[in-house]
Amino acid sequence: MCIENDWLNTGQLENGLQVWAKEYTESNVPYLKLEYRDHNGNRVGGSEVIPVTQIRLHSAVLESIEIEYGKRIVYAV
Repeated sequence: MCIENDWLNTGQLENGLQVWAKEYTESNVPYLKLEYRDHNGNRVGGSEVIPVTQIRLHSAVLESIEIEYGKRIVYAV
């Protein structure tokens, strides 16, 4: 993983795009901003802004499903 201008490179998707993430707070609400970049570092498409609480909620729901059904869920982007 690499950090550049407060952005964290979280890895690469199957299609070769890199996923970059940055956390910031607005009005005391933490958000995660995601960008997808090509191998030259150019942004592809727009940015996604997601409240951190929503990410935690989705993560908890997916974990419950995985425990209930005993299998790992594959995430698609």
